[in-house]
Amino acid sequence: MVLKKLTETILSDKCINSPDVIIVYTLPKVGQSTMFLSCKQAFPDIPCFRTQNILKKKAAMDLLSKSSTRNIAVITGVREPVSWALSITAQGIHEERPNLISDFNLGKISAREAVQIVREFIQTRGLFEHYETWFAQQASKFTGIDILSAQFDHPRKRIIIANDQQAPQYRILGFRYEDTQSWPDILAEFMGFEQIPIKVGNVALFKEYSLFYYEAVMGISYPMDMLNKLYSSKIIRTFYNDREIKGFKTRWSKPMPDCYSFYIRDFMKKLTGSDFEYIRNAYERGGSKQYQKPSLDS
Repeated sequence: MVLKKLTETILSDKCINSPDVIIVYTLPKVGQSTMFLSCKQAFPDIPCFRTQNILKKKAAMDLLSKSSTRNIAVITGVREPVSWALSITAQGIHEERPNLISDFNLGKISAREAVQIVREFIQTRGLFEHYETWFAQQASKFTGIDILSAQFDHPRKRIIIANDQQAPQYRILGFRYEDTQSWPDILAEFMGFEQIPIKVGNVALFKEYSLFYYEAVMGISYPMDMLNKLYSSKIIRTFYNDREIKGFKTRWSKPMPDCYSFYIRDFMKKLTGSDFEYIRNAYERGGSKQYQKPSLDS
């Protein structure tokens, strides 16, 4: 695909220039891999890094310290906190206790036990606390820009802001995990191109822990007083509106109905062999402007 650069793209009365470096600076499990792979594919000549802690990226820090690095594009994203924590937990348990995932897949661990294991992992690791403080401690601190003071553009589904200094100049794109179908347009607008293909990466559906993950999604719930506190944080209020926040709190205040969870379990268990490969290939097919997650109705 030939990328056609826009004649002019305005950001705070300034034209967007090609950045000297692209940093996909997010928490994991919010679309970090997809944004990183998409930028690497679309802009092979621009150094691109992904991280949740820039200080641990020596190559990035070395490049940023050079006087020639003047324009820095930072791409950061969010995801509503309960689904984010569940995704982090499923992968974390798989990495730390792979036998547990195997036992669950073999039916040696019940759904109720799996949900309790997930709940304890989220609590002991302080995942919700980490979620609430990450922006202030990482992306905002690094760029010197209070990202959470910006106004999220709901029609365009993004935040785009920049600092006022000449060098280095940080331009920041803030996106939401829930707006996957808008990512091509969001990324293209930010980078000043008409179209950027999205390259999908790190999909939970195709992981060894997928059954465990979806069981947790279906079975976990939290008291409403806890959800009220969780969804009143600054990060949530910046990126989500009242209607969306109400929907999240309603969703996680009780487990999914048994009839629906049975349908999902049945679908996941049938997702093997050629059917699995067909859906995965369709999901990961590149080159199109938009993609859709596999539907349970397909």
